[in-house]
Amino acid sequence: MQQQQQQQQQQQQEEEEPQQQQQKEEQQQQQQQQQQQQQQQQQQREEEQQEQEQQEEEQQQQQQEQQQQQGRGRKSRSSRKDSSSSSSSNSSSSSNSSSNTGTVTDYRN
Repeated sequence: MQQQQQQQQQQQQEEEEPQQQQQKEEQQQQQQQQQQQQQQQQQQREEEQQEQEQQEEEQQQQQQEQQQQQGRGRKSRSSRKDSSSSSSSNSSSSSNSSSNTGTVTDYRN
């Protein structure tokens, strides 16, 4: 009886093992695909960033060339390129100031 049970267990294990291996292989393939996708995305981002940096450098160079053509005294303006982009974000903060007008206390004694 014991021998028979052992043989059955062994057979079961042998059947399960190839299934498990197949699962493992599928998982590995999926992981590899995901990694490849991530790498591709990262590469795209890096390329885009490099392109942007190149464009910005070209713009700066053009600006500098224009300023040199225009004459001296205007060379310092190239660094103020991105200062105007952040000015519009604060516009909504002033709308709360008029909400307390109902309680007016007189301090004139």
